[in-house]
Order: sequence, then structure tokens, then C-alpha cells
Amino acid sequence: MPQLSIRLPDDLVQLLDERASAEHLTRTDITAAALRAYLGVVPAPAAADKLDRVIELLETIAGAPQRKTAAPQRQTVPDKSEMQRTTTPPNAPQRTTSDPRFQAVDSEADALIVSLTQQRASLEDIVGALNAAGYRTATGGEWTRSRLRDYRHKLRDSGLLNG
Repeated sequence: MPQLSIRLPDDLVQLLDERASAEHLTRTDITAAALRAYLGVVPAPAAADKLDRVIELLETIAGAPQRKTAAPQRQTVPDKSEMQRTTTPPNAPQRTTSDPRFQAVDSEADALIVSLTQQRASLEDIVGALNAAGYRTATGGEWTRSRLRDYRHKLRDSGLLNG
């Protein structure tokens, strides 16, 4: 990315610092947004759509409720007096739901995998049958050989699949 150095009066730099601190952004972000607004340039929609898509995927994986609007949501940091003392460190990961990758997919999909495995079908054949039947992995993706191989290990460990 090209760089540009500019000299600004102290009062503008102070305003930049205040705005950046208030919005948890950098001076560069604030300056770029101001220049875009002044020049009438709208950020590329593909970048905004991509960010929204990534946020949706992360929320889906985390099991968080979907946002209804595309507006960014800021999280406020509570005062120290409002925070309660806990026995776990504050930076310890908080898991509210179990990881979807390790959840059962569908009992019918499990039955199909077990049946085709017992018939000695190849991984490609089983993947094709699962995707053709519309079954998806626990994370909502299409089946691949790698995912099927991992999932068959899970079925073996749980006792649903022998061999």
C-alpha cells in the first residue's frame, strides 16, 4: 500500500487521536475515512460484503445469534468496579456451546455412511452419495474425503461403525 506523509496542525492531530481512541481505530483509519467522505469515494462493496460474510461465518461457528443489520456493533468495556472477580483468568476462553465440528451430523447420514462403508464403497463414492442426498457436515459445508475420513473415525470411536 502506498504511503503518504502529511503535516497537520496540533489541533487536528488531537482531534484524530480523540476520535481514534473513542472508536477504537487508528489515526490512519480515521484519516482515510475522512478523505473518502470528502472525496465522495465509497469503499468497495466487495470488501464490505466479504467482511460481513466472515463475521456471519464466525458467528455461525461460535453459535452466536445472527445479526439482523449490517451495522457494526461495538462492545463497551465495563468499569473495573462493575467487573466481578472470577477464579478463572480473564483471558481464558469462554465456551458457551460445544464445537460444531464434533457434533453428530444426522442420524440418516450416519446410517448412510455406515451402510456404504460396510458395502466397501470408496471414500469418493460415499462423499458423492452424501452430497447428492443433500447432507452437510456439522459446520454446514459439503462433504470431502478428508471430512468423511475424520467423521468415520468419530463413528468408530463412538461404536457406530465397526472395522
